[in-house]
Amino acid sequence: MERIKLENDTIMDKARDLCDSVIRKGPKACQIFINYICKEDVYLARNMGLS
Repeated sequence: MERIKLENDTIMDKARDLCDSVIRKGPKACQIFINYICKEDVYLARNMGLS
């Protein structure tokens, strides 16, 4: 997580790098990430088609 914060200048780059990192970790990590988004940001989850 620190690497993502330090190596990326913009919020968009940080978000992209975080998503890429989660995807590389596999389906279980992806599901945990999706569940977190759905719980913490309903608006974002709806816009992404997650809920």
